[in-house]
Amino acid sequence: MLISHIADSLGYTVEELVGKPGLALAIEKEKDTAQERMRKRQKGIKEQYEIWDAPEKTVAKFVSRTIGSPIKSNQGLHIGNLGMYVDITGFAESRRSSKRKQGETSSSLRKHD
Repeated sequence: MLISHIADSLGYTVEELVGKPGLALAIEKEKDTAQERMRKRQKGIKEQYEIWDAPEKTVAKFVSRTIGSPIKSNQGLHIGNLGMYVDITGFAESRRSSKRKQGETSSSLRKHD
């Protein structure tokens, strides 16, 4: 099950995550940013972003693509948020490695000019 993969990646049990607000998972240095994102949701703003720093309880490196969307009532009132976390750790590490190799190649080519 997907939630068990995310729970394992973050160092939690599924029971600890169910019903837990996303803000509770934010690391201390990101709490202000997380609260600002929550305020945006209350204004009806949807956004996507990557999270590279995981909670202190995390047992392994975890990078997620995070999507936050506001939920509105039929009257247009903000009644909650829907958050989706996609584990992109493997993709992010591959992208970082590829950029590093491109930098090394560029550096090597400049040395030969």
